[in-house]
Amino acid sequence: MIIEEISVLNYRSIREETLTFEDLTILIGPNGSGKSTFLQALNLFYNTVKSLTVNEEDFYNKDTSKPIRIIIKFYKLTEYELEEFAPYIDRGTLTIEKEIGFNGVTSQERYYGSKLQYPDFQEIRTAIQKSDKRTKYNELRSTPEFNTLPTVSSADGIEANLAAWEKEHLDKLRRIKDDGQFFGFRNVGVGKLERFTRFIFIPAVRDANLDATETKGNIITELLQLVVKKEIERKPELLAFKEETIKKYKELTNPEKLPELPKLQKELNDTLRKFVQSAGVVLNWQEKEDLEIPLPQAYVKLIEDNFEGDISKKGHGLQRAFIMTLLQHLSIARHVDDSQKEQAEEEAKDEEGERKGEIVEIRPNFILAIEEPELYQHPVRQRHISRVLLELAQPSPERDYEMQIIYSTHSPHFIGLDRVEKIRRARKNIAGGAIPETKVKKMNLDKITKELEEIFGKQKEGFTAASLKARLISLLTPYVNEGFFADAVVIVEGEADKAVLFGTLKNPGDLEGKGITVIPIGGKTNIDRCVLIFRELDIPVYFLFDGDKKCESSSKDCNTKYNRALLKLGGVTEEDFPTTRVEKLFACFEENLPAQLKKELSEEIYKICKAEVESLKIGEKQPYFLYQLMECAKSQKAGSKTLTDIISRIVSLADP
Repeated sequence: MIIEEISVLNYRSIREETLTFEDLTILIGPNGSGKSTFLQALNLFYNTVKSLTVNEEDFYNKDTSKPIRIIIKFYKLTEYELEEFAPYIDRGTLTIEKEIGFNGVTSQERYYGSKLQYPDFQEIRTAIQKSDKRTKYNELRSTPEFNTLPTVSSADGIEANLAAWEKEHLDKLRRIKDDGQFFGFRNVGVGKLERFTRFIFIPAVRDANLDATETKGNIITELLQLVVKKEIERKPELLAFKEETIKKYKELTNPEKLPELPKLQKELNDTLRKFVQSAGVVLNWQEKEDLEIPLPQAYVKLIEDNFEGDISKKGHGLQRAFIMTLLQHLSIARHVDDSQKEQAEEEAKDEEGERKGEIVEIRPNFILAIEEPELYQHPVRQRHISRVLLELAQPSPERDYEMQIIYSTHSPHFIGLDRVEKIRRARKNIAGGAIPETKVKKMNLDKITKELEEIFGKQKEGFTAASLKARLISLLTPYVNEGFFADAVVIVEGEADKAVLFGTLKNPGDLEGKGITVIPIGGKTNIDRCVLIFRELDIPVYFLFDGDKKCESSSKDCNTKYNRALLKLGGVTEEDFPTTRVEKLFACFEENLPAQLKKELSEEIYKICKAEVESLKIGEKQPYFLYQLMECAKSQKAGSKTLTDIISRIVSLADP
């Protein structure tokens, strides 16, 4: 089973929000938007250690009157999992809730499932005293509808009778939260859930050198114990050596062969009886039944470029990759160890005749959550790790387990249009008052295909999510990836348009300072998809395109459908060849941007600047030529009103 969704309530910046999962889920968003809060919520759900207890600051708006609630829905359950959790299954899914309260000093937490039950039985089931439970049960039996319920000699038999009635009246049952005794994780209930799902959390900051030092409680210590030392300790040669050592040790420490022991006893007795004549001392060894033979400690080194060295002397990028490796293998080793113990217990029961039947080998499912996997990695390695994580999230015949992966990132190398449906964008919204709350937006390719059908006027069969994704691959550029992290996006046809915009600005860095990125998309025919994708993630978008008016008088295919579609996308009336206009959502040029510049710059200024830039020996259509042309125009106190208006519209995108 794997996670379908997690709902988080009243936790840190999340008042109430649900995050849906894929095999790979990518969380993006501005700093402080709450991306990592979802990862921390997962960690809180799966862990029961005291170090993860909460305090007042973990509650949304510090409101401790409401509990933190973390609700996870699992799906794709195996037949064995469906059988194990049968009372809690709802249409093939399993939903579990962890509730955490805080009384100002300590936190209290419980796990809940929801069962199909008869609502009127709740009063009996929730009765604390057995006498009350039995009284309420007998009152229920006295009614005509339930007079067939068996009598009970004690309250302990009531639940079985109620469950039997429910089994015969499934149509009257409703899904009701249980009493908080759901079989959860290690040290919680019987830990049943932990047999099927394991969580691995890799935070942004962790000390690789400490993790690799073999001391009590560290990762490498537990990993070596589970994978290596446990097997060594079972070797017949070591067991024989240990037995012989214990035997010789007992012989050497036998009191009968140590005169020093009775001698000391006599001396102590002589001294004690000077104080209390009737007292005495008996001195003997406490016999040692077992003797621990310590195995050698591991000393971990890392190799990079054929050079072996201490972990602390290696780069942070390699250290972080090593941490990911350790944690992944530790989780797998823990599962194998638990499975072996469980199998041994089942085999023991079979031998005692308590249980017969086939022992089921449980296939584990791992959830790997990583905060900023790009940390300390150079771009090439970032792309490689990104691809590895994508591959890890796919089922593989080479593994006997599934790996579901979720990570938060600020790197364009860890997202892309090839995995656009896996992106979730977090942002802060103001909810009714002045307290911001985290909200998440998911990419919906089906919705985008419908919008494309609307703006192009095509029938439903014209676009599909699959065909859209295939068409998005051609737009896969670092510029586009960067747009997912921006506060606002400007889409232009090409590099020349971007150069003119930057040349017009007094300070080109002003846009980046406001979180606005300009994306050259490689032509007018690519604009529509990018605009819809960014809009779908609630990223403000402004786009520019050329009307190509000259095409009207030529014999070429002018492809006017794109002019009409982009105008419709901008919320204005469609036409084949629009005039130059600057609108709230877009701007277009009657011919193209360079032609518009010639119109708006005086002929004299244009000639002066063109002559100045031509000395650089670059073509007029080159982006750098146009950038320098606008720089020259600024120095001549000249400019384009259209471009000035466009920049005002663009800057307003990022305004609160």
